[in-house]
Amino acid sequence: MKLNILKMSMFAFLITGMLMSCNDTPAENVEEAEENVVEAQQELEEARQDSMEYVTYRTEAERKLDENDQKIAALKERQRTAAKEVEDKYDRDIEEMERRNKELRDNVQTYQQGGRDRWESFKQKFNEDLDALGNSISNVFERDTTDNNR
Repeated sequence: MKLNILKMSMFAFLITGMLMSCNDTPAENVEEAEENVVEAQQELEEARQDSMEYVTYRTEAERKLDENDQKIAALKERQRTAAKEVEDKYDRDIEEMERRNKELRDNVQTYQQGGRDRWESFKQKFNEDLDALGNSISNVFERDTTDNNR
C-alpha cells in the first residue's frame, strides 16, 4: 500500500511539473516566432548590404591593383634602358612590388566575410597596404626621373 501511495505521489508530481512547464500560450508562441522572423529579416538585409559593399570594394581594389600592374610594367620597360648598376636595384624593387601587388590581389579575392568589425579591420589594413605599395611605385618613378635628369 505504501508503494502505491509513493507511486501515485511521484506520478502526481511529474504531471504537475509538466503542466507548469507548458505555461506558454499559443499567442506568446506566435509573438515570439514573429520576433524571430523580424530579426532574421534584419540580419538577411544586413548581410545583403555587406555583400554589396564587399563586391563594390573588391571591384575598386581590383581596378587599383590593375593600375599598379600597369605602372610596374612601365617600370620594367624603363629598367631595360637603365645603367647596369641601376638595373640590379630596379630588378629587386620591381620583384618586391609585383609580389606585394599579387599578395594584395589574393587577399581581396580570398577574403571570407565575417562580422562588421572584421570587415572594417580588413578594409583598413588593405587600404594601408595598397597605399604603401602605391607610394613605393611612385617613389621609384620619382627616383628614376631624378636620376635621368642628372
